[in-house]
Amino acid sequence: MNKFRYCTLWRCCATYSSLANVSEHLRNRLVAMGVRTPTEIQEKALPVLLQGRSAVVNSETGTGKTLCYLLPIINRLLSDDETKAPYSFVLVPTAELAMQVHSTFDGLADSGWQCSEVFGDRKMTIKPYTRCVVGVPSSIATYGLQRLLKTTSVLVVDEADLLLTGGEKAATWKILRNFRALYEQNAGQRQMIFSGATMPSRGKQSALASLARWIPKSTEVIQTVGVHLPPQGVEFSYVKVVDDSHKMSLLMSLLSCHNYMSSILIFVNTTSTCEQVYNTICSSHDLPIDHNTIGRLDKGVDMDQRYLNMQLFLEGHYNVLVCTDLFARGIDIPNVDLVVLFDFPTNAADFLHRAGRTARAGKSGKVVSYVLPRDKHLCTLIEHTIGQRDSFDEELFSRKKMLKRRIGRILDTMDM
Repeated sequence: MNKFRYCTLWRCCATYSSLANVSEHLRNRLVAMGVRTPTEIQEKALPVLLQGRSAVVNSETGTGKTLCYLLPIINRLLSDDETKAPYSFVLVPTAELAMQVHSTFDGLADSGWQCSEVFGDRKMTIKPYTRCVVGVPSSIATYGLQRLLKTTSVLVVDEADLLLTGGEKAATWKILRNFRALYEQNAGQRQMIFSGATMPSRGKQSALASLARWIPKSTEVIQTVGVHLPPQGVEFSYVKVVDDSHKMSLLMSLLSCHNYMSSILIFVNTTSTCEQVYNTICSSHDLPIDHNTIGRLDKGVDMDQRYLNMQLFLEGHYNVLVCTDLFARGIDIPNVDLVVLFDFPTNAADFLHRAGRTARAGKSGKVVSYVLPRDKHLCTLIEHTIGQRDSFDEELFSRKKMLKRRIGRILDTMDM
């Protein structure tokens, strides 16, 4: 039996002012950031989360889920700032996302508060006014969790499907188990928030199924109609290619005719391919672009340079960024109108997250996918699903080797 309470609220809030519990300070900060109207998921989730209730927040990419959990955290601190540090923990899968959450927190919070980042060489620093710790679970889990979490009122798991079932799974569950023990002692004073864009429920090992066996029964699942779908403003194209050299030739032709009035993201599957594609683009003398406006982001780049490259791209100084999936999850990039999937992803979840870097906040964009023969079946199913505006079959979110057999079974049942 499903242990969750599913929330079916109607859209009713025209502005953040309609949410009576949001402080005037926060509303002013949102206006200063150019954010005036809540998205669908914010309208549904904020009334629940502002009351301190635990929830799973599940909606398509680019819909403002970060604000869904940061606004309640900051709003409560504004009304009661006597809490001991740290007040909240935000778990994220990558350093890049941790830095973005930190930046958003700083833009909304009181100037006297501090947010600590924890990943790689970035060590946790807890000071009297540390109100939020954001970081990668495996880095956070190396500290004394019982002491740290004793004063923590809010625990957020962002990109929850990846953290609960991916490479950070062990550390994430370790932190959750420690927090759950404290939650049971004083449930009314503690809150858990799980956020994601691809939260499948099928299968015993899926993210929601795993949570359902563990999380308190009062937890609500709040989701949008468009969950497990790409943004409506995306135009998709799929290009059949023979091999990697064919892909590179097509990519160079595409870059040579782009107007560069906005940014381009090029996704690859591995660090070595990222380096190769980046070097090939930079060595070309036929592109109408300054080589100093091309960046690279993958684990082969040291952390400080990755941060610099990310900032240069977000601020528009880089026109092109070649990257792995380090840049696919949660990163808000306002002016990307073209995403190129140089390497086709191995599952539908990664496809949705990569495609979700464009057409954000109601804008439009294009996604061009290069499709090798080995990618044909997954691509066919994705193309059909998008064309029908159906939700992605959750089986396609699997990262296991059995995926190809599952795709075959699904294709056999479809009227193509």
